[in-house]
Amino acid sequence: MQVQHIGYRIRGFYRVAALGYLWDMTPKDAQRRFEILRFFDKHGLAATRDAFGVSRRTLYPNLGKSKRHVLLGPWCARHGIALPSVSTAVSSRPTSPSSSRSAASSAGTPTPKTRR
Repeated sequence: MQVQHIGYRIRGFYRVAALGYLWDMTPKDAQRRFEILRFFDKHGLAATRDAFGVSRRTLYPNLGKSKRHVLLGPWCARHGIALPSVSTAVSSRPTSPSSSRSAASSAGTPTPKTRR
């Protein structure tokens, strides 16, 4: 009689088992943040802030340029706009108006830029 493993002939069984093992090892603060984000998806911003007392920054993590590019795709498709490249999408992030319209003098005080 031949002994077979529990995942014999089940495609991807061991990969899923390894992910489950890793999920069990997730730090407690990451699991709590995941629970907060699930609550936020279901109930909204105001209820989440009341229930958990977390800041808005906890709910909106910083995204890298490639993730922002992926999330920008459906929006561009909805509005009929061509999807820009990754570098263009990153460089077109909104900045504060004061930073683009004024320069700092040598003393550090802001001086308005003049058009030439």
